[in-house]
Amino acid sequence: KKAATMAASSLGDIMGGTPGQLPTLGEFEPLERVLLTANGNLQRLVSSYHNTSVSVRVVYSREVATGEFERKVTLLCGGTEFAEATSRLHITRADCISAIADGGVAIGQLFRHLNILPTFELTAAGRDAGGEQIWRDYLLSGDGVVCEIHERIRSDVLGALVSPSPSAPCDSADDAGDTND
Repeated sequence: KKAATMAASSLGDIMGGTPGQLPTLGEFEPLERVLLTANGNLQRLVSSYHNTSVSVRVVYSREVATGEFERKVTLLCGGTEFAEATSRLHITRADCISAIADGGVAIGQLFRHLNILPTFELTAAGRDAGGEQIWRDYLLSGDGVVCEIHERIRSDVLGALVSPSPSAPCDSADDAGDTND
């Protein structure tokens, strides 16, 4: 695996971050850089590119300790899996813990549900040895919530991966929204 180490950066986005050097992503193609720097909106970007919906399938979503949650999802378009995201949440706010544990709020929707504007920090990115996938590690953090996310994304997701037709749309989203791709 080849990895690029990242510096915190806002990337000019409203989600913020610490102003500083832009991540070192020169080894990636331009559209791969768009995917790697997507700050909780990978679903929307892929959906817009292919002009169809993206579905989220939850592999697991569990509380491992008070205020600690783990989640793994796959993202699909046209029935084809194009990404896998594994997340770990560290939550110190009682209302956030309750929203997930008791209120049925999906981990991926926590920031929006509780009106928390997270900061995005891309911490690492790379490409698998065969070049079939790119990957990234990033943090989404806000008031009382830190989410560590590792994603593996098919390199061809913004290419010939999906050719949607009116008769074969993507599945509807099981977990509506974008945060925590």
